[in-house]
Amino acid sequence: MALSKKTRIALAAAPVLIFAAALPLLFCGTNGSPSRAEGVSDANVRPSALAGSWYLKDPEALRRRLGLYLERAGKPKLGGRPLAIVSPHAGHLYAGQAMAYGFKALEGRDIRRVIVMGLTHRAPLSGVVVSGYSAYETPLGRVPLDRKACEQLRLNPLFGDQPSVERDEHSIEIQLPFLQAVLKEGFELVPILFGSLKDEEYAAAAKEIAKLVDDKTLVVASSDFTHYGRRFDYAPFARDIPANIEALDRKAVDAILKKDRNAFDKHVRTTGATICGRVPIGVLLELLPKSARGTLLRYYRSADIGGAWDGSVSYADILFTEGDKASSFEGSELQRREAAMLNGAEQKELLALARATVEAYVREKKAPDPETLAKTVRAGLKKDMGVFVTLKERGELRGCIGSITGVEPLFRGVVRNAVNAAAFDPRFKPVAPEELKEITVDVSVLSPPAPVKDAGDILPGWHGIVLQKAGRGATFLPQVAVEFGWDTDELLGRLSSKAGLAEDAWKSGAEFEVYEAQIVSE
Repeated sequence: MALSKKTRIALAAAPVLIFAAALPLLFCGTNGSPSRAEGVSDANVRPSALAGSWYLKDPEALRRRLGLYLERAGKPKLGGRPLAIVSPHAGHLYAGQAMAYGFKALEGRDIRRVIVMGLTHRAPLSGVVVSGYSAYETPLGRVPLDRKACEQLRLNPLFGDQPSVERDEHSIEIQLPFLQAVLKEGFELVPILFGSLKDEEYAAAAKEIAKLVDDKTLVVASSDFTHYGRRFDYAPFARDIPANIEALDRKAVDAILKKDRNAFDKHVRTTGATICGRVPIGVLLELLPKSARGTLLRYYRSADIGGAWDGSVSYADILFTEGDKASSFEGSELQRREAAMLNGAEQKELLALARATVEAYVREKKAPDPETLAKTVRAGLKKDMGVFVTLKERGELRGCIGSITGVEPLFRGVVRNAVNAAAFDPRFKPVAPEELKEITVDVSVLSPPAPVKDAGDILPGWHGIVLQKAGRGATFLPQVAVEFGWDTDELLGRLSSKAGLAEDAWKSGAEFEVYEAQIVSE
């Protein structure tokens, strides 16, 4: 049942704040039993190092979550047989939606062997490690290794066996639940971890791996792209951060699509680009046949869903197919929603309006005249859309107010909520003029809320949530889950508390609506 207009009113950011439903403002596969690979002893199985943190631990909940990501990707229209994927390897909360595109392309395909080329994030390594385990385990069951293929690789002295390196490494395991979800007939795994390689070793490694590749083999190169911000000790620019990160990533992606390892390596060297999987990507570029055609299926940054640009990681999902035709996806709900969002010029104008409003009201107690704005703003800003304005001071929340539903044109909502966030958020004192130089402004433009049947249909990080029960309600913007690292249970527990309910009140009798946000940040 859709929520009433009054219950769309909520407090959006601080997880402990309570609101009454009538307030006029908002503040911001199988049967579930893990299978066992036949003939594999427990002593020689690599247990999951990520379940319960990087992705869900409960098998049924994990299947449902993966299904949501895959469904949102839409219907693939492939240019040929899938050969390889460059796939992100962050936790599913962050990178799962990007990962889903490449793996969606594998549904119904007869793939019997998957070579996953990862990298070591923690352990120093020179050369290549090929797993000596017999199986990898996830909540969805055990994935048997192609031990013959692994032994064949280790005949080459470049490839070794070092179990301590792979035991806690995430770059291979994070790919496996998606592979288990889409390859219903099962597959054997060849896990390969790369350290540093000399230039001539790229081609040597590719030559050995190529001996394993046939028409029932898929290769996955596991990598995230730019890691930007103080957290990663990489901030080559301080202005126009979103656009500059994308430009940096696009140059790397273009070199990959051209299968040009020299251009890719040069880009990494000259820019210092923090692409963690640059070695497996480089080996993949040496490995791909001339007939391979690459397509960028999905690209976004963690800050696009979390809003934190001083610690953003980029995710690009690239599919290589056999033949000269490009691949694409069509008919997804995600694409339809994004098509309704603002273009680049509209985003820039909206953010400038929010900043100008905050500056004017804090300094002079004035705001831009809506009637004058109505004559000049772009058409996209005249649409009735829900919008929140969030202020932060040195990264800490300083005000956040908005409305979930589109009760007025977007430009009017931004002016009204910018004023309220700066001066009338009851959790904070009004912003003072001397604070303005430390204040940053985010604007979240919302899609229309839609009801969902239960909590299992909620995607933390992508869905903002409206919860209603017993005449009370509350909301969290999508970025709250990313900011605090909350998955569904904790997110809904916090949201219940925010609504003045018991922490477990969401488990029965609650109603939910979800919406998505386009975050525009300074």
